[in-house]
Amino acid sequence: MSIDSINYVGFLDESDRLRRVALLASSFFIEDKTLRMNYLREIESFINEIDSKLKSTTISFFDKSHILQELKT
Repeated sequence: MSIDSINYVGFLDESDRLRRVALLASSFFIEDKTLRMNYLREIESFINEIDSKLKSTTISFFDKSHILQELKT
């Protein structure tokens, strides 16, 4: 398994964790269903943006690692 593959698996794990936390937090703290759905859409959009950056061939390995590190923090 290449380092890129290992990083991508790490991204998938972190993105799943982010989705779970966002869903749980929104159900407790956001009463309005419309606001909650907008918040969850923003999270999904953020994850999709990072996914497209990681799949891009023009971004260096260092930049991909930096993106993943930001997602984890």
